[in-house]
Amino acid sequence: METRIFSGQDTAAIEKAKTMCALASQHLAALAAFDAGLDAAFILQWQQAINAAENVPNDETTVDQQMQLTTRVDQCHEQCIMAVNDLRYYAGKSFSKDSEEMALFNFKGLVKARVAVSRLVVYLKVLHIAATNQAAQLTVNGMTLIQIDALRDTANALLQADVDQEYHKHYRLMLTRRRIATLNKMWDLCRQVHQASRSAFRDSPAKQSMFDLG
Repeated sequence: METRIFSGQDTAAIEKAKTMCALASQHLAALAAFDAGLDAAFILQWQQAINAAENVPNDETTVDQQMQLTTRVDQCHEQCIMAVNDLRYYAGKSFSKDSEEMALFNFKGLVKARVAVSRLVVYLKVLHIAATNQAAQLTVNGMTLIQIDALRDTANALLQADVDQEYHKHYRLMLTRRRIATLNKMWDLCRQVHQASRSAFRDSPAKQSMFDLG
């Protein structure tokens, strides 16, 4: 993982870069006299680097997105449990406790299945097949086809929510790397001007201090 080459908060580094860039623009002739590369094109490059640092998504934004995705997984998980409970209710009305149909539904399996998304998804899809095969008896006792299909649909929704969450974890790492690299590029230009100012203003400690990084 790339590390920041500056200390303190990202926002503080950006504000410092803005201040230094503005000061460098005001004293560009003196800086260019020491290093011809510190010209108007350099200032433009610096401003572009600052803008890029401001526009890259910050850590707080990606954390908020991750929390929203986690909430979505939890909601889908709860909907899956509700779909199973609906089937349990109508199965109880339709079949005796010791019947083959009740054994096939395996409601006791929910305890183990609910501990992992992958298990719960498979469990609900199996339940959906079993309920579809017994749809005639279940619907006679009040269960709707929508409720039966909810076993499949909520499983699919949970799987997609889990995939979205896992993808965002990887995406968040990429965004963090991008943000650090972008900020470092901006700050490296700050360091260059800071170092150049030591020589460009060797006879003026006050002007040197304007370009301190602290």
